[in-house]
Amino acid sequence: MRPRLLPLLLLALAAAGCDSTGDELTLDADFYVGSWTLVSIADDSGDRTAEIQTLLDDLAVDFESDRSFQLIADFSALVNAAGQADVTQTGTYQAVAAAKTLSLLVAAGGTTLAPTFRADATSEDRVTLTAPAVIVEQLLGNLQIGFEGDVVLGIARQ
Repeated sequence: MRPRLLPLLLLALAAAGCDSTGDELTLDADFYVGSWTLVSIADDSGDRTAEIQTLLDDLAVDFESDRSFQLIADFSALVNAAGQADVTQTGTYQAVAAAKTLSLLVAAGGTTLAPTFRADATSEDRVTLTAPAVIVEQLLGNLQIGFEGDVVLGIARQ
């Protein structure tokens, strides 16, 4: 009986060491510090990445350790020619790791926006941020893209 007990004990220890919950990332404010860029975008109608790439040359956000941020939407020449200027939004941010949320505080055009995104990390360098369409369109200078439902922004650390 003893020779069988050792392999079972080793198997049990190996299984205990494979607990995936210990490997989850903590999405606190420090996690976001750095430069991020948009790599994918989808809404309730499906993947909109290819379409948005015709409207945006780049969408980047820099999160600073002092909890300030700057978001820059660099629109394509086509969008600029139609009268939409590039957009820069600045403000502060707060991340609540337990709730998996990222909140921005933006002073824009005499009003204050306070969008909150649901945050999910797929790795240390990739995050998806989900919010209602109206919030995303407001952050993009009220550009009428026609998003439907919730918008999922895939961002990657640069």
